[in-house]
Amino acid sequence: MFETLFTQPHVLAAHNLAPCLESRKRFLVHCQEQGYPPMSIRKIAWILLVFSRSMDLCQSVQITHEEIAFAVDHRIRLVRSERTNGSRSSRLLFIHTATAWLRFLGRLEEWHPAKEPFVRYVEHYVDFMRDQRGLSPATISNCRDEIGHFLATVCRPDKTLDALTIHDVDAYLAYQGNHG
Repeated sequence: MFETLFTQPHVLAAHNLAPCLESRKRFLVHCQEQGYPPMSIRKIAWILLVFSRSMDLCQSVQITHEEIAFAVDHRIRLVRSERTNGSRSSRLLFIHTATAWLRFLGRLEEWHPAKEPFVRYVEHYVDFMRDQRGLSPATISNCRDEIGHFLATVCRPDKTLDALTIHDVDAYLAYQGNHG
């Protein structure tokens, strides 16, 4: 698998010697079968490499979303340069990929979405993004996370969805802008 993605011997060695070799390969084949383009598969391979080195996956326990986020936030940096992307979108991509891999392996402790506000509307939006817009699973996951964060931030138990105003949206965007 890695031989089709990478050509440099030291890169191949890094991938072949890292933990969870077989499960990483199986997941990459799964992604290929799902129609991911080669550049995305390469990026996923790098993320799995870093994640497998950042977290002890040898135990057969379920892994929580909080543990994934902690591992991603404290991940090992393989390359140190000005190009290293520490942005929020990079973090979300790492979390999305690690979550998908662990779900694929049956090692993810799933969230219970019924606790999220307005889950029915969010699920309709997810269906729209997938079925009508044809967006990728990574894009859908990122949008779902963002709208979930928005609703959890601006909606209180005593506030209905139709009570949201443009001022709520502006306040949320201003807050997010001031916090990266």
